[in-house]
Amino acid sequence: MSAYTAPFPGTLDSVGRARRWTVAMLRATPNTDVPAEVIETAELLVSEVATNAVRHTLSGAPGGVYGISLHVGRGLLRADVTNRAALPGTRIAARPATFHREGGRGLILVDALAHAWGVLPTGNGVHFTLRWDAPPGPMPPLAPMVEPAPDSLAARWLRLLS
Repeated sequence: MSAYTAPFPGTLDSVGRARRWTVAMLRATPNTDVPAEVIETAELLVSEVATNAVRHTLSGAPGGVYGISLHVGRGLLRADVTNRAALPGTRIAARPATFHREGGRGLILVDALAHAWGVLPTGNGVHFTLRWDAPPGPMPPLAPMVEPAPDSLAARWLRLLS
C-alpha cells in the first residue's frame, strides 16, 4: 500500500491544488492501476471535503491549514481530510439540500459515491473509501523461514505434525 500526505492552506483557492495533487498521486501510484473513473470520483470527493474543511472549520481562519492523506492499494483508496476544530454550531452530517441553497451537497455526494465514509476518530476531519475491481497482482515476497526454538510450542507442534 502506498501512502501520501500533504498540507494545504485553508483557503478556497487551495482546493483546486488539492484536487490536482490527488489526481497526480493516484496516477503515479505504482502497481495499482487506479481506473480513470475512480480518479475522477476521488477528485470530486476531495474537492467537496476540502471545501467543507475551509468553509466550516477553523482551517479556513487566517493562517489555517488542512491536510490530505491518501492510502492506495490494489482495488482500494482511503482518503482522509484533516482539519482544525469545527466552527461553533457546525455538525458533520449529510443532510438534505434545498433547491435554493448554493451549498449543502458535499457530504450528500460523498455518501452517494463513496463505499464508506465517516468522521475521523479525532472529530477533526472526514475520511472516505473507494473500491474497484483490480486484477490479482504478483504475490509479495515471502518472509524467510525461521526455525522455532527447540523447546518452543511451535517446535512441539511441528514435531507432532511430522
